[in-house]
Amino acid sequence: MIAEPAAEGLDAAWASLRRQIDRSQQFWLGIVCCESRTAADSLRDRAELHSHSRGHPFKRVEFVDLQDLGRILIHFEDAPGPGGCTWVSTEDWGILDPRAAKACWTQALYRLNQKRDSLQSTLGGLVLAGPAWLNELASTEASDLWSVRSLVVYAKAKPSGL
Repeated sequence: MIAEPAAEGLDAAWASLRRQIDRSQQFWLGIVCCESRTAADSLRDRAELHSHSRGHPFKRVEFVDLQDLGRILIHFEDAPGPGGCTWVSTEDWGILDPRAAKACWTQALYRLNQKRDSLQSTLGGLVLAGPAWLNELASTEASDLWSVRSLVVYAKAKPSGL
């Protein structure tokens, strides 16, 4: 089991994410672990605005139905290449049924892991946003993909300084 680092406020998490977006012109993998979907949405909105302000494409891939995560790869056919960013999250944060959420994310991680080399050659940034357990799940179920991660952020719901 991987020990989770202490969660940082949204402002500090955003600073780390923004730095990654600014510096990367090739494939990078970010795992954003948040206490709530609201926190992840805030980071996603900041990342999207920042990407657009720099003239870089940004794609949101949000799954309403967790079962659809198994078909994650079809969403990368028109995903932004180097310099761009694709943000993947789910509407269901797994609060009601964490085991089902973990099973669906596991299927998605398997597929991403299998296509890791292809994704690395065609995508820009790939952000997987989910609950705190997502990083550990990725490390155990998709270790090849997890090993190329560039950023892991654990964010609290409240902005720092509040």
